[in-house]
Parts: sequence; structure tokens; C-alpha cells
Amino acid sequence: MKERPDVIILTEEETGEELKVKVVEQTTFGGSDYLLVTEDSLEGDEAYILKYIGGDGDDAIYEFVDDDDLLESLGEIFEAILAESDDEE
Repeated sequence: MKERPDVIILTEEETGEELKVKVVEQTTFGGSDYLLVTEDSLEGDEAYILKYIGGDGDDAIYEFVDDDDLLESLGEIFEAILAESDDEE
């Protein structure tokens, strides 16, 4: 993944339903790139971690991380990154 996008529109393959998410932060772990995203709506307070699979721009492919151990590790990394960002402000 070359540069972090600001917004991603995820499309469910089976239903075609779209979900617009804001990219909060990006990291690399174990040789793979991951994004921390939130729903792009006023009532959306859900956060997700996406794994970058391949492609560029509008053709980029991501998948939701659902492995509990990996989620825990990435959650700690993103928490540290966000804490650093808060300290710099």
C-alpha cells in the first residue's frame, strides 16, 4: 500500500451493499499492511481493522481482520500510535 487513503468504500461481494469508512491510522505488522477505520456516519462509533490484500486506488482490496489474537496485537499497536499522536498535539 503506497499511501494511506482518507476514506474507503467497502463493497460486500454477495449483496453489493456499500460501507463508507474513514481511515484513522495505518501500520505494518508481520509484513502486512493494516488500517484502523471507523464508520463514516454520525451514529457510527464502531472501529474495524482491515488488512490490505492488494491493488491500488479504487481497486484496492481489503479484508476485515477477525482473528482474535491478531486483533488484540494490532489493537495494542494502534492504541500506542494514537497515544503518540495525542502526545504530539
